[in-house]
Amino acid sequence: MSTAFLFPGLNALKRRKDRVRFLSNPGVCEQLHKSSVFLRERYGLKVDALAFLAQPEERLYNNDNLAITAVFNTSIQVAISQQLKYILTAPVCVMGYSQGDIARSVYANMIDMEQAIEYIYEFFQAVNIDLAYGENIGIRTQKPNAFTAEDIQWFSAIDVQVSRFTPHYLICSVEPHQLALIRKQAQQKNWQIKQSVFKYPVHSKLLQPAIEHILTGSVSQMINFKSPALPVYSSILNKPIYKINELIQETRIGLYSPVNWLQAVYAIVDKYQVSTIVNIGPCRSISLLMRETPIKLKVIESDKLLADI
Repeated sequence: MSTAFLFPGLNALKRRKDRVRFLSNPGVCEQLHKSSVFLRERYGLKVDALAFLAQPEERLYNNDNLAITAVFNTSIQVAISQQLKYILTAPVCVMGYSQGDIARSVYANMIDMEQAIEYIYEFFQAVNIDLAYGENIGIRTQKPNAFTAEDIQWFSAIDVQVSRFTPHYLICSVEPHQLALIRKQAQQKNWQIKQSVFKYPVHSKLLQPAIEHILTGSVSQMINFKSPALPVYSSILNKPIYKINELIQETRIGLYSPVNWLQAVYAIVDKYQVSTIVNIGPCRSISLLMRETPIKLKVIESDKLLADI
């Protein structure tokens, strides 16, 4: 059995039931406590992690709390993946989506946890979200219909970058005039549109004005990257990462580039002969996405594995 660990993005804490499923785990609680102590000592923040994570979704994902939410998401993912070292052989590769790339990098010994917290917190504090014009939406086809090559070309023709997750589901960031065109097209194509938990563009050039100063400033220079200790596949670059400069490139362009998650899943199956995926969580979105992926892999939820410890 060739196993890959997959790390979801920042929306992994969206559902309360996904958060609380791990909050009784001693390893998760310990890492959340360490992260809280680090935030207090480094930035003067006094945050009770368990109380913070008990808040409703809209509180976790508002702009004022997003940095702390991101820190705790990475903390949970790191704690989960570190515990799996004791019950599973090393994965043949690890891959993240968006913010999940940070926990992936900690697991692969490319950065340490304190560096990860510093980068996450200072990045979100530095984002000038007022300059990010547009919103993030998900679009789903009616099964069995899938998005066609012509559909993807249509999005490109109206200057919308799409992140593809399954043949039936994609995410994109749009300006108001583009959203109007997409709504009209959705009526003709019978697509379903849903607004994302994020109220601003993500993985889109629309975010670039809000982060331009970060790409050239001190935040982007603060991580002391190391070469990966095990195979790492980048869903942003859609290739393995072997060198430090590749990780730096991923970190920078990943902030405003779309993701072809579906293509990346195909790639790790082909390159590493992956037959089993462990969804690190805490959400189960990866498991749900895999149900819509033509290639059939065994998917195991990390909480099921941790229950055996």
